[in-house]
Amino acid sequence: MNAMPAVNDLATPARSGAAISDRLTGYLVVCALPALFWTLVIAIAGAALGFSTAPAALLGIGVAIASFLAAVYASLTISPWR
Repeated sequence: MNAMPAVNDLATPARSGAAISDRLTGYLVVCALPALFWTLVIAIAGAALGFSTAPAALLGIGVAIASFLAAVYASLTISPWR
């Protein structure tokens, strides 16, 4: 028979969150790799079009992309109900 679970079964919390290594791997995949990729694309496209982009500008672009993606990733993965 499909009986309802006891009240005590509902009160036990589920496993809360992923391990820290899983979160760091997620940040790396979601934030750092796309930031490196798009910075490289910008540098190559600039060189192909005859523009030289300063390393400080490329660093700023990469940091801006990674920061934006980190904020989006954190807002999607951090639960306020923990």
